[in-house]
Amino acid sequence: MKLPQQIMSLAKTVRKPYLAGSIICICFFLLELTAWPNMSPWSWLYLAPYCIALLLLTWFPVPASMAILVTHIACAIIPAICDGPSTLYGTWLVCGIVAFEIKRFEFAIMGPLLCALALPLGYWTGGIDYNPSIPVLACSYIGAFFVGFAIRWKIQTEQRKTDLAIAQEQVRRQQKRLKEIHILHDSIAGAMTYAILLCRKKEPSESSDTLPQIEQVLMQALHELRTQIISPMTDELKTDKEEDTHKLFQQHIEAQCRRLRTLGFTGTPIIRGNLSAMDKSLLPPLQTVCTEILNNIAKHGKPGAFAFVLSIESDEVRIFASNLYSDAMNNVPENHYGTTLIQDFAQQHNGTMTINSENEEWSLSLTIPLAHQVKLMFSPTEKL
Repeated sequence: MKLPQQIMSLAKTVRKPYLAGSIICICFFLLELTAWPNMSPWSWLYLAPYCIALLLLTWFPVPASMAILVTHIACAIIPAICDGPSTLYGTWLVCGIVAFEIKRFEFAIMGPLLCALALPLGYWTGGIDYNPSIPVLACSYIGAFFVGFAIRWKIQTEQRKTDLAIAQEQVRRQQKRLKEIHILHDSIAGAMTYAILLCRKKEPSESSDTLPQIEQVLMQALHELRTQIISPMTDELKTDKEEDTHKLFQQHIEAQCRRLRTLGFTGTPIIRGNLSAMDKSLLPPLQTVCTEILNNIAKHGKPGAFAFVLSIESDEVRIFASNLYSDAMNNVPENHYGTTLIQDFAQQHNGTMTINSENEEWSLSLTIPLAHQVKLMFSPTEKL
């Protein structure tokens, strides 16, 4: 690596606050140095590591801080070895730096605490007369430490607030995307199912296979919509959907039943109990289950009478659905996909599901205890 590139690399790693502190301490040192024209070799032996550590403080804050603390403690214990400029400013700086850089409080405070203890110890062992400023000067190291600690705490608090705001924004975006997934499923997938059933309802002429081809294309598109788009996006977004109102829930059920009547099914949805007394967080998963049940009736059933009853009681929710069915359609393996998902939902939430098929009549009974309503607060499309 060429020299200019090395200089640029070092410049990029400079910590500007530490650089400013080092420059200030060096300036104080040079100003005081003018008042000491004749210093002993012992003083230079002590001050040289101090100056080098100040220069390296910008790139290696913790090792350089430890070097300055060690040299300062040595000077405080043996005052006679240093008769040159004061290293007090650099020591204050590194006391704050170790508080900022070292996360373990008990480790970080050891250096400033030793500096505070070394100062009176040096006066006592050196036989120097007591000075009232000694305790104040010793406590200044601890004060500098807590200044650095306070700065770190403030920065961490601001960072936590920023992280929280970012996380909330991510959740908001995820909820928006998850809402789009539900629109994708409830609107597009439902419309495609409706189109498939219309194709089945209209008998094609013997000379034309257009409608069977359309049905095959729509079936394939519906399968890819669920497996390639909805399921992968749901696995990525593990968060609750925005709450729907009770009115929208009921309107959605009624719209599904109107679609059934268009296909030749006759019946009216019945919702018993106080729907508004339910927790709104229960509505998204229940809406998904009801949508799947009604879609199963449309896909598997035979036009005619059907029943759909949703009963809300004090300790449980019950769903009952019934319709005529065709043996030929019921034997197709793909037609059991939605029923399997509903059964998995019931098992996950300690519910029960019973299915009966006899005399060409299909019925489903689903019971979910409200005691497990906290567990029901999941992303509904996980069960699509």
